[in-house]
Amino acid sequence: MNKTTNPPGRTNQMILLLTLLMGMAGACGSDDDSDKSALGTECTKYYGSGGCCLEVAGSVQTAKEACATSKKSIEDSLSKGADKAKTEAACKVLNDLALQQGNCTGVDPCETTCKEIFDCALEDDGSGGSKQNCPGYSASQKTQFIGDKSKGCIAWCKQDSSIKSTVDGASDCSTTITLLKAIDADFADTCDGI
Repeated sequence: MNKTTNPPGRTNQMILLLTLLMGMAGACGSDDDSDKSALGTECTKYYGSGGCCLEVAGSVQTAKEACATSKKSIEDSLSKGADKAKTEAACKVLNDLALQQGNCTGVDPCETTCKEIFDCALEDDGSGGSKQNCPGYSASQKTQFIGDKSKGCIAWCKQDSSIKSTVDGASDCSTTITLLKAIDADFADTCDGI
C-alpha cells in the first residue's frame, strides 16, 4: 500500500502551527489602508469553504474549530491593519506543509482511500494459494466499488471517519481488509463473496 499519511497527532501539530503562525502574522500591524478585510489567495485556499485547513483537520472537531477560529482571527487582524503580505506568506507555508504531508492535493482523500481499499481487496492474501484478500471482488467492479459522494466506498468513507483512519493506520493490505471487515459487516460479506 502507498502510505502518504500523517502519523498520529500530526493534524493537531499542523493546526497548532497554524494558530502560532497566524497569531504572529496578525500581530504584525501596518498603517497601509489598502484592502485590509479580505483574505488573500493563499489564505482563501487554506481557510476557504472546503479548504485545506478543513481537509487537514479531518473529523477532529477541535481541529475544525481551530480552523474557524484562526480564520476569524486573521480576518479581524487584517481589518485592523495587519500586514496582508506577511499573512499570505504564513498561509503559503501552511499550504506547502499540508502538501508535503500528502494533503490538499485536490484529490478527494476518500477517493484515494477507496482506491487503496479496492487494490488491497484484489491483492493476494499471502496464504500460499492464489486467493485474493476479497474473493468477492473482481477488477471490473472498481468504478462501482469506489462510487461517489452519494454511494459506494466514497460515501461510506465520508460517513464513517474510521474508514480512512483504518486504512491510513494499517501496515499492509491483509491487515487493512481484516480491520475493515471487523468495522462493517456488509463490507465483510461482499468481500467474502457472500
